[in-house]
Amino acid sequence: VLTQKGGDLTGELTVRDSWKLTGRVDDSGRLQLTSERRGIPFITNGKQGTTQARWVLHGALAGGTLSGTAALEIEDREPTPRKWSGQR
Repeated sequence: VLTQKGGDLTGELTVRDSWKLTGRVDDSGRLQLTSERRGIPFITNGKQGTTQARWVLHGALAGGTLSGTAALEIEDREPTPRKWSGQR
C-alpha cells in the first residue's frame, strides 16, 4: 500500500509482518522506498540471534502498473532482489 504526496511516498509492506516505507518518486515515474532498520530473528547452526535488516524497493510506473525489485538488506550480506508489481 502506497500513498503519494507530491514527490514523497509513504506506505506499508507486509512480509510476515508490516514494515513502514518512505521514499520518493521522480518526474519520470521511477521510485525508491526504504523501510526502517530493525532487528529480525535468525537461527544458524542451532543458535538463535538477532540481526539488523531493512527493505529497499526500486521501481517505476508504466502503463498503470508499478513494478520493480525489492530486497531485504541484512547487515553485511549481499541482498537478493525479488520482482514485485502492483496496480491501483
